Amino acid sequence: MASYREQLKELQQKYVRKGHLETLVADLERQYEDLKSRVFLYEAQMKQEQADVDKLEGRSLSAFFAGLRGNKEERLDKERQEARAARVKYDMAVLERNQVEDDLRRRKEELADLEAIPAQREAILSQWAQAVKAMGGPVGRSILDLEERNAYLEGQRREICEAQAAGQAALTAADDILSSLSTAEDWGTMDLFGGGLLSSMFKHEAIDEAQGKVEGLQLALRRFKTELVDVSVDADLTFTMDGSTQFFDVFFDNIFTDWAVQDEINKSQERVRRVKTEIQGIMENLSQQDIQMQEEIAQVRQELEDLLTKIE
Repeated sequence: MASYREQLKELQQKYVRKGHLETLVADLERQYEDLKSRVFLYEAQMKQEQADVDKLEGRSLSAFFAGLRGNKEERLDKERQEARAARVKYDMAVLERNQVEDDLRRRKEELADLEAIPAQREAILSQWAQAVKAMGGPVGRSILDLEERNAYLEGQRREICEAQAAGQAALTAADDILSSLSTAEDWGTMDLFGGGLLSSMFKHEAIDEAQGKVEGLQLALRRFKTELVDVSVDADLTFTMDGSTQFFDVFFDNIFTDWAVQDEINKSQERVRRVKTEIQGIMENLSQQDIQMQEEIAQVRQELEDLLTKIE
């Protein structure tokens, strides 16, 4: 009897995992198709923006007439900013697509390894049922039901723990961005009051650093959302930051532009804080679910132990 129980427990856990993976694969396939479309769209936008820059830098009619009007450099700066923003969006979409593609591959491989689990589970259930029936045990069905419930709860708790780990990674990424933005804010304040070239340089370095970290946060948020698919938590977590502001500040470095950049830094901090607050709220929800899951697992195990004692 103990042998049947141990085999069933292992198979039941794998059976529950198979169900989770099927849900995840379906969601990842949807994400992948969406991201492929976005990559295609952003690539076209990026090429168009770069073409606009090339026209103004070359000998096109656009460049000629812009030169006559005396606003060629101003238009060129604007087009370069737009080209860079389009490139940032494209690069981010490619990173996300690659991450989802890798996740999808790994989940499908794991799912393939579990293909035979339902049949194996049914075979063990049938054998155990026959053994219990032969013994005349009135509690056999109850034991099977509790084993199934225990395996489900343990599988669900595993998904919660994986979601919590992904959420913690997203929180760390958000804190890293806030740290860089705080540094940028400090140097920006100094820049406003005549800090000179050095403070401006450090400010832009901190903004660049924050921008680089945004990609990490976006990827962490996507992984977090994926892990939440099968744990009864829905979240719309997104974050983007306009990287063109720093170029505006470099080309038009005066008191008015400095104030604009400082305001953008403050807005970016607020955006990240909002995302962080949302993550923390979801993490609290997950923590409560985990506590409830542990309590129910303990209860089910106690009931199992009582029933097994009766059989023995």
